[in-house]
Amino acid sequence: MADVMGVAADALGAWMDDNSAASAWNLAETADGEVVAVQRVGPGEAVDPDICEIATFIGKSGDALTIGSRLFAVTEPTARRLGFRFIDARFSPGNDAARIYYQSRGFRWLHSTREQTTMRYEID
Repeated sequence: MADVMGVAADALGAWMDDNSAASAWNLAETADGEVVAVQRVGPGEAVDPDICEIATFIGKSGDALTIGSRLFAVTEPTARRLGFRFIDARFSPGNDAARIYYQSRGFRWLHSTREQTTMRYEID
């Protein structure tokens, strides 16, 4: 099965079905309808119902920071409507592009392990 932004399409579909009532998926597409990025917000590892997690997948074409910024402008109010107060981003410690992107959106470092870095955004 094909990949969507580096994620197997069947895995992505299963993820979309999981917690669908408490999750939202936003996408960015070209004028021709080609999907260039997706962003998911919904329940994650945190047991606190006020905290959701974000996942961002951006293709190789285009300005990733601009595309991600536009997506987050939609995702942040969506998380608020879903009742969340905080958004956590988890990524590999060496993923500087993710760190720079999430920092540019206002996320602050929360903690790091050898396996992952977590940054948190407080929804106004």
